[in-house]
Amino acid sequence: MPALLEHIAERHWLNSVYNLIWQLYNSTLFVSPTFFSHSYSSPLSLHLPLYFLPLLLAATVLLTSFNSQPTTHHQKPILTDNTIAMATSGKHVVFDIVGTCVGFEAFEEIIDARIGERLAPHGISAKVFAYAWMECAEREFTFLDISGRFLPYFGVFRALFHRVLGQMGVPEVRKLFSDEDGDVCANGYKALRARPGVQEAWQKLRDAGFTVWALTTGDVGRVRGYLAGAGLEVPDENFFSCDGLDVRKPVPRSYLHVLDKFRGADQTWFAAAHMWDSSAAKANGFRAAWCSVWEFEPVTEVFGEVDVMADSLVEMAEKIIAAS
Repeated sequence: MPALLEHIAERHWLNSVYNLIWQLYNSTLFVSPTFFSHSYSSPLSLHLPLYFLPLLLAATVLLTSFNSQPTTHHQKPILTDNTIAMATSGKHVVFDIVGTCVGFEAFEEIIDARIGERLAPHGISAKVFAYAWMECAEREFTFLDISGRFLPYFGVFRALFHRVLGQMGVPEVRKLFSDEDGDVCANGYKALRARPGVQEAWQKLRDAGFTVWALTTGDVGRVRGYLAGAGLEVPDENFFSCDGLDVRKPVPRSYLHVLDKFRGADQTWFAAAHMWDSSAAKANGFRAAWCSVWEFEPVTEVFGEVDVMADSLVEMAEKIIAAS
């Protein structure tokens, strides 16, 4: 019963209705019969869980009915791409942006310039701290989202500055590093630069007849700033974002929703430097490409195989073209 309801409950508020009903049902299953014997005189109270079954069946009918209707303006869209027209022909490549098309070197340089000399006595390099900070922020951002308390990534990221330093073994963190240090270093994350070869890779794909698209979980303004600073042109109608909505990569619906825009297209590829991202896209219907510029090792025993693997963005573009 719960699996069925979870499957059909696609709308956010309907999920809330289901969760409430199911929690009420479960709460009656695990209450001790002794409680009922002391609280109620009727023996029917021992069978209280049975009274919720009709309610659960009614919820099933209700949720099925609502999910069979088209989305209206009252319902939250999955992605902020209402202006994106469906591509019913041609060849397409959807790129991840942060970590794939833009790298983290500028962020590391700003950290090094600001606090590198204070990190060194603790055996910590700017590069290692930057990586630990980003990875910790990704985890906390994701766990908050899973628990129903979504917050934009950058705010989570900035707030963790002192915590991560402490976790890396720096004593009396707030005596050594100020809030201003945290602000300066965090703002370095807004200064990411294009990876070598990304413009050439995109041009090769376009010359070969591909349309280039972008999909990001990052904050829209920040990611658009990266693209503009890198000289990468992505029209508004070719830009997908999960920012601020109820689904983010690697939730399957994020890929499926984008893939649905390409019904009838000749080929649809997804390209990223994150194996979790490329492999999730492949698992949900894309042909997928991965580049080693960020993760170095694909770890296929964990993530599985993808269609193209390359050591540079240009090589990845060339292999996509060759495979098409």
